Amino acid sequence: PAEGSEEFIIRVAKTGSTAAPVDPALDRTGWTAVADSYHNASGPSDGPASNLLDGNLDSIWHTNYGGGTGDQSFPYNVVITLHGSKTFSCFSYTPRQQGEDTNGNILGYELWYATAETALAADDAAWIKVSEGELKYEGVNPIYVNLDEAVTATQVKLVATSSKNGQSFAGGAEF
Repeated sequence: PAEGSEEFIIRVAKTGSTAAPVDPALDRTGWTAVADSYHNASGPSDGPASNLLDGNLDSIWHTNYGGGTGDQSFPYNVVITLHGSKTFSCFSYTPRQQGEDTNGNILGYELWYATAETALAADDAAWIKVSEGELKYEGVNPIYVNLDEAVTATQVKLVATSSKNGQSFAGGAEF
């Protein structure tokens, strides 16, 4: 360093990485989640989108693989209604804990948001895309995706466009 220079720190966050985000997690109290495809034949721990919000890594959302509700092909939509307006600049996705190549672990994704006060359908024109890409796995650790800019929303939509193991399923433990 030259005379008179100052010491500083540079913080780098990779998009789609497992590096913890700078922002603290939002309180998910009152949030609800619905999916256009879910498996419901194995009981409450395997299927409904609400499992993405329950704080339990052993319960998962999983798309229909026979005996469930909805399509069995990509894309899959999960609509999460937040409890009021929330501002965020990143999100996390925690895959199933059985291994990163387990059926349902998402690879390709899109994240959309809305500010509508009433619940939107997954195909509503009011959704605004804020991020898309492929999730970067490091085992079964949470994957953090930093957005280019903070957004304020009442609802978010996670769209799974492909899976880590190439099968036609989507799922996850937590969002």
